[in-house]
Amino acid sequence: MKNKKRANSPERKQPHPFEFENLTFNELYEIFIKKSNDGILVTDLVGKILATNEKFAAFLNYPLEKLFNKPAKSLLYLPKGEAQFDFSIHAFKSEQEPLALERYFVRKDGSKTLLRIHPYIIKDQNKRKPKLLFYVIRNLKIENELMQIFEKHFTESQEGFTILNEEGCFYVANPEFVKMMNLSITELSKKKVWEICPDLLNKEKFQEMITSTEPQKTILDLRERREKKHSVELSMQIIKIHGKKFVQCICRDISEQQEKNHKITQQQQLLKKQKHELEIFAANIAHDIKGKLQAIAIYNNLIKEKLEDDTKYPEKIDELIEEIDQFVNNSLLLAKEGEILGEFKTVNLTELLKELIKKISIINPEVQFKIKKLPEIYADKQKLLLVFENLLLNALTHSAATEITISGKETKEDIIIEIKDNGKGISEETQAQIRNGWETGIIFSFGLMIVKKIVDAHKGTITFQSKEGEGTIFTITLPKNLTEKVKHS
Repeated sequence: MKNKKRANSPERKQPHPFEFENLTFNELYEIFIKKSNDGILVTDLVGKILATNEKFAAFLNYPLEKLFNKPAKSLLYLPKGEAQFDFSIHAFKSEQEPLALERYFVRKDGSKTLLRIHPYIIKDQNKRKPKLLFYVIRNLKIENELMQIFEKHFTESQEGFTILNEEGCFYVANPEFVKMMNLSITELSKKKVWEICPDLLNKEKFQEMITSTEPQKTILDLRERREKKHSVELSMQIIKIHGKKFVQCICRDISEQQEKNHKITQQQQLLKKQKHELEIFAANIAHDIKGKLQAIAIYNNLIKEKLEDDTKYPEKIDELIEEIDQFVNNSLLLAKEGEILGEFKTVNLTELLKELIKKISIINPEVQFKIKKLPEIYADKQKLLLVFENLLLNALTHSAATEITISGKETKEDIIIEIKDNGKGISEETQAQIRNGWETGIIFSFGLMIVKKIVDAHKGTITFQSKEGEGTIFTITLPKNLTEKVKHS
């Protein structure tokens, strides 16, 4: 009866000789050895290699299968007098894991390489006695150079910093990077880069990036991992250390900057809206003023019909009405945003100026006007008339000139018009104020601001030269292919 199995009692499964911490050896191999970013050695208690991985085999240029069952100490270069380390349990004092140590290993071709060994003891789950010896082995030269790069960005930097290997695994990461990713260092170590940045890249894109030599930069939106939107600028660059490729990643938190840019954009949109509303408001005010001026003009005509004497007061009222109307039109022109030009037509500048001079010369009949032959131009006739009217009126009323000359010439691309007077000139202080007004939009001379705006709208330029006691020259340059330039602008 002793040897008889109990009915309905399952057969007890014998534990695998390498089973520990609820993991079988195969599971241990898959999780900690095969997929590790480091070289791994697992030995028995006397130092015979039971398992290793491709990383460690690559350190020594050995085929993986040639390392199994080999005494691990046979891979070491141990000169006479150097402390022995034989990969057996005897190297562990009182079954305590020693600190990391550095040893020279011999490659298959006989050359030597310095590696760092991190030893660990795997104990039996039940009796807590040593069962296996586990070694993490790293290439010291690569590790040192990576750590030198890493240390620059580790404690002092406010930027996130990490280094990826060719497989997309996180080799090292500083606290700021871990904080930005909103993951623990343990969670980060278990993931590939495309698993935490699926919106940025996938495995195929990462492999393409590894083969590229150009630095890459992108914006990574991390709002899915945070309560509020959080964006970082991720810069990636390939670095090579002893023939191995790594990806250096620097993350800059740009959330605050993006928020500032968003506020600036909102303010610009608000200002644009307010300017548009102001333009509409000004147009409405101008409409009301014009309506009242028309009423005044009507009453003024009625007064003229009633008056029997030859009084000039009604004519003076007509002139004032016309001046106010022109002032309102000019004010609207300055306030208007965007395109201010109307109908384009071929303009005979000589005829245009003759008509204008005939109208304004009565202001100061003593001034002589000279018009040299001027070319034709395709432009907004009414706006050009306003330009010349303002410039000639300034010369008539402010310069004390006795002669005003208007001349023009053509180049391959432009038409150039000069208005020259022999008056008292403009002081340097006033010249500076005029130019400052043109540059900043702060009105110093109402008429000259209108001139500048119309010339600019025609994609031309206006300049002036003046010297006290010698007179002033205004030069207007307008492009010949004006309609194309206005259209494309």
